[in-house]
Amino acid sequence: RLQMGVFPVGSEIIPNPYNQIPGFSIREHYFVPGFPVMSWPMIEWVLDTRYAHLHHIEDYVERAITVWDALEGQMIPLMEQVTADFPDATL
Repeated sequence: RLQMGVFPVGSEIIPNPYNQIPGFSIREHYFVPGFPVMSWPMIEWVLDTRYAHLHHIEDYVERAITVWDALEGQMIPLMEQVTADFPDATL
């Protein structure tokens, strides 16, 4: 168990807000626990601190609509109209 606190030479610590047992990185390789409750916030930290320059390069807007009691085939004309009116939109 003592070896769990030894990190490779040249590695950097990835903080773990869940239980304070850190992960580590070497260059572009990241090592975190396999439990999502621990790994997700650690990977979020990596993305926010190491790759912030890649976040939201272009502004975007997201909208959703729920249509009750309609068949998909009935919605095709509406979807075609949306993509015609907004060519950059994706459905």
